[in-house]
Amino acid sequence: MNILNSGIPQMNMSNLPPQLMQNIQQLKQMQAMCNGDINTLVQQVVAKNPQMAQAMQMVQGQNPEALVKQMCKQKGIDFNALMQALKG
Repeated sequence: MNILNSGIPQMNMSNLPPQLMQNIQQLKQMQAMCNGDINTLVQQVVAKNPQMAQAMQMVQGQNPEALVKQMCKQKGIDFNALMQALKG
């Protein structure tokens, strides 16, 4: 499931923390480096980082959108603004 294509309304991204916006930009740069094949990138990171492998196992089989919404709520981040920043 691609939660970036789920019809999220346009939001003002200025209410996202600067560090999060910096991380989003880094993610976009990494995605561009791997020609948009983010799955291969994730597999490589998981193979090299046992902590990432453990985190991926914990969320396996769960709804990605629900997980992200839950994490946003816990951190006080606007889910819609985050999705818009990732799309843009």
